Amino acid sequence: MSNSVESGYHAAVHAIKQAILQSQYQAAKGVNKVQLSLYYGIGKYVSENSRDGFWGTGAVENISKQLQHELPGLRGFSAANIKFMRQFYEAWNEDFSSLTAVSEKEDDKSLTMVSEINPFLLLAAGNANPITEFLSIGFTHHMIIIRETQQKEERCFYIQQTALKHWSK
Repeated sequence: MSNSVESGYHAAVHAIKQAILQSQYQAAKGVNKVQLSLYYGIGKYVSENSRDGFWGTGAVENISKQLQHELPGLRGFSAANIKFMRQFYEAWNEDFSSLTAVSEKEDDKSLTMVSEINPFLLLAAGNANPITEFLSIGFTHHMIIIRETQQKEERCFYIQQTALKHWSK
């Protein structure tokens, strides 16, 4: 095999590899967008009913058990995770009330999916695309940042850095 043919294969592998990695990254961002939106909506629903509503102290645990019973194999909806969703909502609810894939219907109080997350102004001035950075990191990253920071500006800084530098948990 000649050097030019081998070089051509090497270039093709590199180009295909880059395309695969880019599409995997885009797919992960899309999943994060839907997941964060869902978790924010669930957090809102739980917050409104457990903080100011009619639910008792064991409600989140009972809801988690019932979800696991009705949807066998469901992961990510333990009582602790549902409480994290409530914390996620409460950390951001003043900054963007439109980040939700879940909303209440007026007539029957059930949850329904909404198709799009509306953009919001969130991160520090000079940040070109705060919604993209916010949505590009996963829920676990968000929860670590929320737990470890006190101020919104700190959270925004770590979200931006995590997104740009692909920091691990």
